[in-house]
Amino acid sequence: MKSGRVSIALSLFLFLHAVPPACSQEVSISLSPQIDTLSAQLLRNPDDRSLQLRLIEAYTLTFNPELALLELLNAEAHGKLIREGSGIKGTVQLSLEQIAPAFSSLTHAYLAAPSDETLLLIAVVEYARGEGQRGYWELSRLKPRIP
Repeated sequence: MKSGRVSIALSLFLFLHAVPPACSQEVSISLSPQIDTLSAQLLRNPDDRSLQLRLIEAYTLTFNPELALLELLNAEAHGKLIREGSGIKGTVQLSLEQIAPAFSSLTHAYLAAPSDETLLLIAVVEYARGEGQRGYWELSRLKPRIP
């Protein structure tokens, strides 16, 4: 019985030293060349707000709202997004179906800088919150201004 334990231990030892560990190999994942380029540029210039916004937009356009939200939260933590941050955040939260946070962010964005686009998103969120009448009212405010 003792020799069986020794042979198992010896086999395990040889196996671990003969096979190269998988965790030592470098792995990289690429979402798109544009995102890779923007990420590399942002690593070289971490204080560049416009690069940060372009990277968030690229994540959004490639249907990666989770990554866009992570990038937004990182930018907010470093104080890079001031006025436009709430509107972008609300749009990303809406795409992730985080209705209450999206409503809060979009309302804040609309109060900071009223726009028809933000008002349209607020109307969509109102419908998503189950406030059909309120959503209809918001859309009726926009109707005369939309061609």
